[in-house]
Amino acid sequence: MALAAQAGARISESLSARARPARARELAERVAEEERKSKALGIPVILMLLAWTAFLGYPAVVNLIGL
Repeated sequence: MALAAQAGARISESLSARARPARARELAERVAEEERKSKALGIPVILMLLAWTAFLGYPAVVNLIGL
């Protein structure tokens, strides 16, 4: 019984030691992917802000020019 418990504990420790780096690698890959997605969202936001500024600024520019 004692031998089985020790061997089982060693196997469990070994599997746990192998799983830690795999989990860390998986987490790093997911974080990198989410950062890439987040950066990709910046372009549409900038375009919407420019369009909103043009929408609000057009009447003022037309008024100044006198068209």
